[in-house]
Amino acid sequence: MNNLLRIFTFTLLPIFLIACGGSNSDSNDIAGVDGIRENIITSNMSGGFPWNGSSSTRTALKIWSIDVDGLIPVKHKNIPEAIYALNEIEMKTGKILFDRNSIINTPDQEVERGLVFSFGTALGPNGVEANGCGHVGAVGGSVSYPQGWYDADGHIQGPLQVNIDSDQPGGCTNGSNMNKIAVHEVGHALGLGAHFTGFGIGDIYDDNMWNALYNMYRNQPLTDIEGLTIEKAF
Repeated sequence: MNNLLRIFTFTLLPIFLIACGGSNSDSNDIAGVDGIRENIITSNMSGGFPWNGSSSTRTALKIWSIDVDGLIPVKHKNIPEAIYALNEIEMKTGKILFDRNSIINTPDQEVERGLVFSFGTALGPNGVEANGCGHVGAVGGSVSYPQGWYDADGHIQGPLQVNIDSDQPGGCTNGSNMNKIAVHEVGHALGLGAHFTGFGIGDIYDDNMWNALYNMYRNQPLTDIEGLTIEKAF
C-alpha cells in the first residue's frame, strides 16, 4: 500500500502544481503522429502504476472494449462537471462511449463495471485532503485502483470512482477549472495512466490528450506498439 501511495503521489503531482498556479493555457506544441504514439506508449503501454497488475499486458493497449463488453456504464449523479466531461469526451473522440442509464440507481458499492462519480472526495498528494482536485481509484475513495480492474485481454472493466473537487478545509485550490479537471480525470479512467506534456504536464489537458484518446479508441485492446494505427485528429 505504501508503494502504491508513493507512485500515486507522482501521478497526481502535476494536478497539484496546476492548482498552485501552474499554466492552464493551451499549448502550441501539439505532437504529430510519432509524438501521439509516444504519448500513448508513455501513458498506457510502458508499465508502472496503475498498470502494475498484469505483466502480460503492460506493453499492450488497455482500454474499455466497447465492441465486446458494451458501452461504459456511468453513474454521474447529475454532477455538472461529470456531465460536462462525458459530453466533451464523446464529442472529441467522435464515439458514443458511455451508458448513462443502466447503473444510475445502483448503490455505489454494488457497481461491478463502470465509472462512479463522487464530488468533494478528491485527495491530494500522499492521499491527504489538502490540495486535492481530482483522482481516480477504487469505489469508496481509495487512492489505489481495485484489484483486477483490467483483464488479460486488455479490457478495462472497473469499477472505478472518479473523484472531483474536495470539500475539506484547504482542499482544491483550482476550483475555476473543475470542468477541465473532470475531463482530465475521466481521461485517466479511460486508460491514460502516466501524465505527458498536454495531459497534466504544462496543461490540465490540451489537444495532445485528445489525440491520444482519439487514437486509443480507434485501436483494439492488446494492440502492440508496432501495431498501433495513428492519425493526428486535432
